[in-house]
Amino acid sequence: HISILGASAYQLLRKCGMSYMHASLFAMGMLLLFVLMTGMGLSAVRAVVMFGIYLGAACAGRAYDSVNGLAAAAACILAYNPRALFLAAFQFSFAAVAGVLFGREICRIFEPRLKLTETVMISAGIQIFTLPLTAWYYYEIPLYSVLLNLFVLPFVEIVLITGLLGGGFGLIYGIFGMLSDVLLSVCERLLWYFAKAGELFLELPKAVCVIGRPESWQMICYYMTVAGCAWIMIRAADQRFYKQPQTRIIKLQKYAVVFGMLSCAMLLFARLPKRQEVVFLDIGQGDGIYIHTSDGMDIFIDGGSTDVKNAGTYRILPFLKSHGVDGIDVWFVSHLDKDHVSGLKEAAESGYQIGQVVFAKGVVQDEAYADLLGLLDKQQILVHHLGIGEKLRGTYAGFTCLWPSDTLTTDDRNAASLVLLYEDRGFRAFFSGDLSSEQEKQLLAGQGISHVTLYKAAHHGSKYSNSKEILQCLQPDISVISCAEENDYGHPGREAVELMEQYSG
Repeated sequence: HISILGASAYQLLRKCGMSYMHASLFAMGMLLLFVLMTGMGLSAVRAVVMFGIYLGAACAGRAYDSVNGLAAAAACILAYNPRALFLAAFQFSFAAVAGVLFGREICRIFEPRLKLTETVMISAGIQIFTLPLTAWYYYEIPLYSVLLNLFVLPFVEIVLITGLLGGGFGLIYGIFGMLSDVLLSVCERLLWYFAKAGELFLELPKAVCVIGRPESWQMICYYMTVAGCAWIMIRAADQRFYKQPQTRIIKLQKYAVVFGMLSCAMLLFARLPKRQEVVFLDIGQGDGIYIHTSDGMDIFIDGGSTDVKNAGTYRILPFLKSHGVDGIDVWFVSHLDKDHVSGLKEAAESGYQIGQVVFAKGVVQDEAYADLLGLLDKQQILVHHLGIGEKLRGTYAGFTCLWPSDTLTTDDRNAASLVLLYEDRGFRAFFSGDLSSEQEKQLLAGQGISHVTLYKAAHHGSKYSNSKEILQCLQPDISVISCAEENDYGHPGREAVELMEQYSG
């Protein structure tokens, strides 16, 4: 858009009789001021450098080559700041422009035979070059983005023109001011149309596909494959390079397209089988535990924080999506304190797929419980209540409810925490919510539990939990405390830490 603005000013000045040099200086000066006023963004700087090379070619009477211009812009930016190479803005900007140039070149090669429009090929080119980056930074890709661009790209130029003219006429009183209102109204309606089109496409089935973050080798191989296939297609179009009949050249190009698409899809979507794992998220003062069982189930326990803002949006969901987890089969909630459910609420509100949410039968049914049930019902997420001794099992993995007792009557959320024993092929983990020492002793009296592999410290390592009796009984190989490094509660308590060190393997 910056190039369109600069080129329009340059061409207008040339038609008014201004020399190449003076028209170039005026257009370039205008764009430099624009870039300075808008914050010197990497994309804007890239566009201005490319436009400057275009003007230099015009003044020198030389042809402008977009690929060389793009490479020169990258060299200029990296010479000033080499670390820009690792910025998402730099990578997306140059990949998108490379995709545009790629789409135009492929359209030039195939247009006479396949009747492809430039808009379709540019949209496809942009997606081909930016999809790996989208997966790398956002862990998911929009499946219908190429189709969406077909509805949006033809109107982008109109938005640019009406916006610029509307802003310009708005500086003048009288009839020009009225014209400005009309132009800006058109611009506004088109932008509304863009937003509405995006919302409608997001409502389509599987509009966004969570694929996780690709490995570095996948990214490298992907772009090498794209470059190789593009080289074959472009060079094959030059019959002087391949002295073969036209039909054989067309066949070679088709093979390159098919091979490239299949190879890129495999590189982008291929994932190694996931292993059984238990992950404690760095979520500040709170709990957030992800479990992938040997059965292939994705489980989450709690998920919330009192000191990390939007923990669900910026900690839990990015973790899950980066690991290619497009939904949670079962989400256990130990109790309804904010540091255990705030992230779950954000995940549910975002539309993230959750199979069912499990509470204890003895959960304290207060206002927080009613609010969460209302949200889950609105999102059509199933709710299940687990009683003491009841199990949720797969083929090998199972979760057993150890607490609260059916006879427990309390308004204390912590005392009624859901306590789980996770068993999977010999691995045993004990998740204790915010249980206190008093309830720990009652639990031991009613449950015949023994040695576990993993112990999740109760109540973030509080000294009023994690009693000697329960640690002596469990003798865990590993003990994990989930709390903020700095908090107002004194977690973890020194006495609790010493007991864990004494009785942990």
